[in-house]
Amino acid sequence: METLRRYWGYHEFRPKQESIIRSLLAGRDTCVVMPTGGGKSLCYQLPAVISGKTTIVVSPLIALMQDQAAQLAQMGIPAAAVNSFQTSSEHSKVMVNAKRIIEIKRLFYGGCEITLQNGARLTLSRRNRDKLKQLGLG
Repeated sequence: METLRRYWGYHEFRPKQESIIRSLLAGRDTCVVMPTGGGKSLCYQLPAVISGKTTIVVSPLIALMQDQAAQLAQMGIPAAAVNSFQTSSEHSKVMVNAKRIIEIKRLFYGGCEITLQNGARLTLSRRNRDKLKQLGLG
């Protein structure tokens, strides 16, 4: 895939990645369990780039979310991370950036204060709900 080479510099997938990515691109619900270092991140990042749809990543690993969002931004892929340890100023900047990311449909990372329910509805902490409402997204 050209996108794989262009953004990540890889010429081939690791085991299972291609079938996972094809499943997601086909719009199928996909449960993936892979070991640390198995290439999970690419399995949700690449479909987001290819499909142009918004991808919300929920993770308790704050440092990982921040690193991935920064790395994607350096690659020219709009991404942002929000978490409960950010100052009000940092949080506000991310939420303003989140509106732009959602409008152009890329990756948005959130900590444990963001959860998905029933596979369809996004439930946020009160602070995040208020911020999204201020941006006209809630």
